[in-house]
Amino acid sequence: MYTKESLKKSTLAELRTLAEELKLEGYERLKKEYLVEEIIKSLEDNNRLDEKVDIQIENPETDYIAEGILEVLPDGFGFLRSDNYQSR
Repeated sequence: MYTKESLKKSTLAELRTLAEELKLEGYERLKKEYLVEEIIKSLEDNNRLDEKVDIQIENPETDYIAEGILEVLPDGFGFLRSDNYQSR
């Protein structure tokens, strides 16, 4: 699975390899930012995009801070996972 953040950090060569695997047309001419957008669209269509975001939640009433990865499922439900959670 890929995340939007990991795609943005990838090199142009890595993105072009992925675009070739996804059978995107005309990817050779695209600038990096546009290539990332096209790959994201393709991955979303194939449900291969992982919507994980690093997040920190604070509750002012209890001074409790929760940190982890927010995993948002396609149906809209979300789970705050610990940093060492292994997704499969």
